[in-house]
Amino acid sequence: MQFERLTPEYLNAAVALEAQLQMGPVPESQFVKAMHSQQAWMCTEEGVLLGYLVGSSVVDEASILCVGVALNARRRGIAKRLLQMAEAHWAEKDMASIFLEVRASNHAAIAAYEQADYVQVGERPNYYPLPGGGREPAVIMACQLRM
Repeated sequence: MQFERLTPEYLNAAVALEAQLQMGPVPESQFVKAMHSQQAWMCTEEGVLLGYLVGSSVVDEASILCVGVALNARRRGIAKRLLQMAEAHWAEKDMASIFLEVRASNHAAIAAYEQADYVQVGERPNYYPLPGGGREPAVIMACQLRM
């Protein structure tokens, strides 16, 4: 597996995977902006995109906008490694903290973020769309990079 910054060659594949994985996908424009600001990472294997992480930052706060791993590539540590790459980048840029939002029903992701030292700091009610209609809350999580 290869881990590196998202490149234009894999942009369409990342946007397509995001659309496949999410009911409310992050728009392509955010992928492009993150790619140009060097805040988007990917994992590939034999020329196939397996996962991505897209982020942004303002002043001393970074945000993870989306993370996705292909269904057939899960449980291989891809999301963890992408998260570590983003954290290292933002620590080097002297960011104080990283924020993210995750579906309240995504217990596996919440547990993984907690293992990576993220803590729940709030909730956004009715944030994510549900398949049959309605909405579910987002759990807001944060990680302190420096005090």
